[in-house]
Amino acid sequence: MTVGSRWRARRWRYLGYATGALLLVGVVLTVGSWLVVRTWGPELAREVLVRAAAEKAQAEWLEGARRRAAIRVLIPDGAVIPPPFPPP
Repeated sequence: MTVGSRWRARRWRYLGYATGALLLVGVVLTVGSWLVVRTWGPELAREVLVRAAAEKAQAEWLEGARRRAAIRVLIPDGAVIPPPFPPP
């Protein structure tokens, strides 16, 4: 084997190692992100949906309370209508 062919063989071997390492990093990132989405995705989505539902319920209740207050039936002046649920 000549010096040039040894150098070329070494270069291709290291290039193969680097390609394998990059492929391994890609696989680890892909599998890791898939596991993260499978594990915490539903929990985070549930939190978003619960918050949105609470805000919608609060807005609907506030709209109804304003309507009732505008009618001023059986509500003395200065009365406070407490919400039926705690704020989010």
